[in-house]
Amino acid sequence: MYYCGKKGHIQNVCFKKHADDAKRKQASAKHKGYFVEEEDKDFSHEFRLFTVDCALSASNESDIWYVDSGASSHMTGKKEFFDSLEESTYGPKIYLGDDSGYEIKGYGVIPVKLSNGKIIHLKNVVYVPGIKKNLISVSMMTDQDMQVEFFKTHCVIKDCKNEIVATGMRVGSLYRLDAKSIPKQAMVAGGSTAEQLWHQRFGHLNLQDLLLLQKKGMVEGLPIFHNIQLNCDGCALGKMHREQFPVHDRRKETNILELVHTDICGPMQTRSLGGAYYFLLFTDDCTRYSWVYFLSKTSQTFQCFIEFNTLVEKQFGKSIKILRSNQGGEYKLGEFMKFCKAHRIVQQYTVPHTPQQNGVVERKNKTLVECARSMLQGKGLSNSFWAEAINTAVYLKNRSPTRYLGFKTPFEALYGFKPAVNHLTVFGSKAFAHIPKADRKKLDPKSIRSIFVGYGTEFKAYKLFNPESRKTFASRDVVFHEQVQEGKDDTGDDWHIPLLMDESSEDEREQE
Repeated sequence: MYYCGKKGHIQNVCFKKHADDAKRKQASAKHKGYFVEEEDKDFSHEFRLFTVDCALSASNESDIWYVDSGASSHMTGKKEFFDSLEESTYGPKIYLGDDSGYEIKGYGVIPVKLSNGKIIHLKNVVYVPGIKKNLISVSMMTDQDMQVEFFKTHCVIKDCKNEIVATGMRVGSLYRLDAKSIPKQAMVAGGSTAEQLWHQRFGHLNLQDLLLLQKKGMVEGLPIFHNIQLNCDGCALGKMHREQFPVHDRRKETNILELVHTDICGPMQTRSLGGAYYFLLFTDDCTRYSWVYFLSKTSQTFQCFIEFNTLVEKQFGKSIKILRSNQGGEYKLGEFMKFCKAHRIVQQYTVPHTPQQNGVVERKNKTLVECARSMLQGKGLSNSFWAEAINTAVYLKNRSPTRYLGFKTPFEALYGFKPAVNHLTVFGSKAFAHIPKADRKKLDPKSIRSIFVGYGTEFKAYKLFNPESRKTFASRDVVFHEQVQEGKDDTGDDWHIPLLMDESSEDEREQE
């Protein structure tokens, strides 16, 4: 009942007993090879235990990471590993089994390259100068819905879908992860930062919107970026800044497909691979989601509208109420007007020479053309690929921020869930598509050298162009070399982008 013998000091309120219990725990932890965070008034007077091998102070495997079931935080002593770091002038101390103490100097994010080439980002990593091993905390992995399984000879880390993310081999009493750190200077020396790569993957999207996608979690699969200056030749060649018309900040209260903006852009100076000179755009006013069709003649507008109207009615169960366009003759054809009247679609026209009244689609056309031009110039592709570039630009803009929607993408506004972007690839990249076993002989190449020109809309696959046959095809088994530029691949070999045809003159288009 009593511990210290003093009157009234029963065990559960005895200060001496509490102090002695704390000393015994600390002594036991040091004896077993733990280190204990020092009690400090700025850290809520808490003790936190970390399990660490005593060889921490002796080993010098600087780029190897070890999976530790007792560590309550990821930690490293290498400052150059951090992709981002919030440093602190004073932090709590950690103690190793040999009573040596080290002070925590900050927290940050570290990219780690797995043995399969994939790069993952470890968040909330503790920076502790002086320790020699890099530790991955099992508890922090499980807090992120990961699963860690230990076996006699190895360990396995799985994601929430029960798919293996990484593995590690047992070395002595520790489990060494099959991964290595990527020093920040090594990433910069490679000639392309993560920001630059994803800037190109998103069709040369401006850095502010790229940072907004990551900061607000508007898409799935995007890495962490930093606010740096991007120097992009493709943007310099493909974009021009002009004063914009004033835009009302007040959002109009419309429902999906209640108001659809449409416009035709063209003619282009070069015929596309599919024989088109124009593209027809439909943009939903409520979600700002866009659909694009390619035309060889403007007279095909009505047929494309019928196809679009049927598509959205079947897919979303809603009907178009208002169609806003300019006063182009293709929208005033008798059959077009008769169809709209029969389906109770109100046609609205802009005042002549006042495209601002249909500014939603006019600005979208300008943005898409600049995006396509930047992608073509960035990879040195022929203008013959303009339709593929426009189609890719529409795909990307539907997954990019727009001021009108706040912190949602048009895709999420229309479909109700965030789009995944981890499949995005730089337009015009060198690609190797797998050849099925039935279509090749024993010693034939197992892949086709091709060019990435877009994403499949009817199936989950990449759209590729074969320079030899001059035809496009779809494949899901593709290896990309995204950093190939200026006629050289990553091995130094020549990589010439084909110029398929000369730019057609206006007279040739009229003859066709």
